[in-house]
Amino acid sequence: MDIEVSDKNGLRPVRIIITNTGKIRAVSGNNIAELSEYKADSWLSFKIDVNAAAGELTIGINGKEVLKDAQFAQKTNTVQRLSFRTGKYRGLVPRKKKREDLPRAGVPVKEAVYYVDNVSITP
Repeated sequence: MDIEVSDKNGLRPVRIIITNTGKIRAVSGNNIAELSEYKADSWLSFKIDVNAAAGELTIGINGKEVLKDAQFAQKTNTVQRLSFRTGKYRGLVPRKKKREDLPRAGVPVKEAVYYVDNVSITP
């Protein structure tokens, strides 16, 4: 699962990746930072501090700061959205372009379950 903070145009300056191999990663500038390990069937608590003016983010997991003042993955001056995504990023689709089915869209995949609780956003 990916946790992303984006701007109104879909740019994703903040990207956290929860892998299926027990790793939590984040995009920091042009690099991928290893943040932590996790065990399946256990709760995780994330704190994401975003400083859009400076283009920086800080991430805490389970009360421990694991990434401090990292650079945005994509440059933007504002952020507006929080998203939780499974599957690959589909890219930005021009609004006037006809949408087509994704390849293998009907092929079942191994089930994964995620619970999201107590989301709080403060300016």
